[in-house]
Amino acid sequence: RGDEVLQLKGVSKSFGDRTLFSDVYLRVEGGERIAFLGENGTGKTTLLRVLCGESLPDAGDAAFAAGATCGYLEQTGHLDPEKDVYETMRLAFQPALDAMAELETLQKQLAADHHNTAITDKITACNAVIDAMDAYNMDTQIKKVLNGMGFPADTWKAGVLSGGEQTRLRLARLLLERPDILILDEPTNHLDLETMDWLETYLKAYRGAVLVVSHDRYFLDSVCTRIWELRGKTITTYRGNYSAYLPQREAADERLQKQHDADVEKAAKLQDYVDRNLVRASTTKMAQSRRKQLEKLEITEAPQAEAHQADHVGACIGQIVQCVRRNGHTAKQGAHRKLARKQQHIAHNPHHAGQVAVSSAHGAVLDIGRITDKKSDQKFCQELLFPSPTDMDIRN
Repeated sequence: RGDEVLQLKGVSKSFGDRTLFSDVYLRVEGGERIAFLGENGTGKTTLLRVLCGESLPDAGDAAFAAGATCGYLEQTGHLDPEKDVYETMRLAFQPALDAMAELETLQKQLAADHHNTAITDKITACNAVIDAMDAYNMDTQIKKVLNGMGFPADTWKAGVLSGGEQTRLRLARLLLERPDILILDEPTNHLDLETMDWLETYLKAYRGAVLVVSHDRYFLDSVCTRIWELRGKTITTYRGNYSAYLPQREAADERLQKQHDADVEKAAKLQDYVDRNLVRASTTKMAQSRRKQLEKLEITEAPQAEAHQADHVGACIGQIVQCVRRNGHTAKQGAHRKLARKQQHIAHNPHHAGQVAVSSAHGAVLDIGRITDKKSDQKFCQELLFPSPTDMDIRN
C-alpha cells in the first residue's frame, strides 16, 4: 500500500472540436479507492479507456508502474459463450494453470536429469506463479466469490446468461484476478442489495487500488476514500468519500464564483474608464493603458450549474420512504435503503425520464409491497407515482 500504481501526465482527449479533458495530471497509489464523478457524457468512460490502453490520448501519457496489472470492467464487455460460469472463473487463474501444466512436465524432466540447474530454476519460477495466486486453493476462492456475487451452486454449469448476469460474472472474474488497479465502470448496475453489500465489504479489504464510476452515493460513501471529479474539461481531486466531497465542492464553487464576479466587475470598470476617457486628449494615454489591461485580463470561469437535484420520480420515492416511516411500519432489513438507492440513482441521472424512470418507480411500488401489507399505503404510493399516465407531479 502507498506505492504508486499509475500516473497521468498532461493527458488530453478531444472528439472533433469538442475537448473532453485537457492537461490532466493525476496519480493513483496502491490501496486507494477512488470514485470518479462527472455528468454523463463528459468523458469519464473515455478516460477509463485511456488508462487501460484501449484508447490513445491526444497528448500526454498514462504510465503504469513497472509490472503493475490493470483489470477493467467496462459496460459493454462480453464473455466466451462456450464456457459455463465455473469455467469462466477458472480463467482468472490461467497463468497458474499454465504454470501447473509446465511444472508437471519439468518434474518429469528433472527425474531424468537430477543436476540440471536450468530445470530447477524453471520449477522455482512456476512455483512462484502458483503461490502468488494461491492456486492450490483455487476452487475455494472461486466458490467464495461466486456465492458472494450471487451465483449459487446450481448456476455454475449454466452456459446461457442474461446481460446482467454476464456483467456480474465478468466482475467476479476480475476480483479473482486481483490486478494492482481495478477500474470499474458502473459495477453496481446489475447487483441486488445483498450482493452490493458483499462487494462493498470485498473492495474495502482489497489490497490494490480501485477506481470506480458509479451513481450510487451509498456505495461510494461506503467504499471510496478519494474523489476525482471531471468538470469543465479538468479533473479536481477531493479527500474522503462522497459525503465529504459535497461540502468541499460547494466551498470550491463559492471561491470560484467570487473570483469570477470580481473579474467581471474589474473588466466592467476598466471598460467604463476606457469608454469615458479614450477620446479626451488629457486622458487618452491612461485609457489606452486600461484597454491593454482589459485585453490581458482573464475572466475566471464560473462554476457550472449541474443537475444534481432529484427529478419528480426520485422525489416521489423519497416521500414514500417518509410516509412508510411516519406511519410506523416495520421495514424488512434493507428495504428503506433499497428505496433510497433508487431515489439516488434517479436523482443523479436526471436524463432518466420516460420509461427508465417509470420502470424505477414501478420497482419502488413493489418494494413498498414488501415493507407494508396495508392496501391504503400501497394505493397511496401508486397514486403518488402515477397520478396520470403523462403526469408525474408530486401530490401533497
